[in-house]
Amino acid sequence: GLTVAPAVTSNAVGTTSMFQACVGLRSTPNYDLSKVTTANTMFSTCSGLNTIGTLTTTSNLQYTASMFQSCPTLEGMPLFDVSNVITSTAMFSGCTNLKAESLPAFNFANLTTAQINTIAPSRGMTVYNYTTGNIQVYNGTKWANVTLS
Repeated sequence: GLTVAPAVTSNAVGTTSMFQACVGLRSTPNYDLSKVTTANTMFSTCSGLNTIGTLTTTSNLQYTASMFQSCPTLEGMPLFDVSNVITSTAMFSGCTNLKAESLPAFNFANLTTAQINTIAPSRGMTVYNYTTGNIQVYNGTKWANVTLS
């Protein structure tokens, strides 16, 4: 498999397609994403990827669409803050080996119903509705409650 040396990412503001289609990539080192706002397709179609290193300081992330899409061997995720994410469409689509219990606790934006009604959402946007106590995803038409079992 492909070995990736730690990259200096502490000054990066975007990591879009950084490793996209690296089919031999099996694992990643730790990355400092403290200034990154856009990470769309960062690991998309890395079909051999099964381990992600620590993604430190992710509170500035706003765009994570397809970040891990089509990574069928991905087994787990490090804890990372998604409280400012605006678009996360298809973030884990095609991650067939990823189980809910292997996902960390995500920190979604905590908003009231009144606040949610003032934003212009995009499909896939996810929030925690503090008023109703529900995680909600915008499906392109309306906000839908996420049902957890």
